[in-house]
Amino acid sequence: HSPLLHPGFYTDESLQWMGPGGTSPRWDDPQARALGCFLPEKEDLAVLLLFNAGPDAADFELPRLTEGRIWARKADTAASPPDDIYPLRQAKPPAEQTHYTLQPQSSAVLIAAQ
Repeated sequence: HSPLLHPGFYTDESLQWMGPGGTSPRWDDPQARALGCFLPEKEDLAVLLLFNAGPDAADFELPRLTEGRIWARKADTAASPPDDIYPLRQAKPPAEQTHYTLQPQSSAVLIAAQ
């Protein structure tokens, strides 16, 4: 997918790190177990990678998208098959478009495609 194809290192301008609840990542906290990475729209696709290594669910605020776009769940390792992963154009919108609750010890990929 085009946002993931990058010829070099990502910069602060090309991605956005986030913690649960809309906070900044707690880089210096050894107890922090959840993290998100937002790759803004590039060639009609935005990608949000969410990770939770903790024992409790983590609630992430979803970044705002351009008008007319919605988030869709491409993959969630906490979901049971066949709902754990979808082909790109068949990704399912989550129930909420403002936040996503990531289950313990799981990861998810959300996309917004045109």
